[in-house]
Amino acid sequence: MRSDHQLSFSALGATRMACPKPDMDKEMEFLGLLEKTTSIEIDGLRLFLFDAERELLAELVRKDWD
Repeated sequence: MRSDHQLSFSALGATRMACPKPDMDKEMEFLGLLEKTTSIEIDGLRLFLFDAERELLAELVRKDWD
């Protein structure tokens, strides 16, 4: 795994355009995770988001479009 990187977000926003509730719920959950994120780690195609206590919030995997 690559070294730890600090990260912070401020004033996150969304368009709040109406879409089906399951999609809106996913968007709000993801924005909530970003607000809690204080550091990341990168391992190949994987991005790990951590909070201030180094608890894993999410593991995101890059997918190629081809």
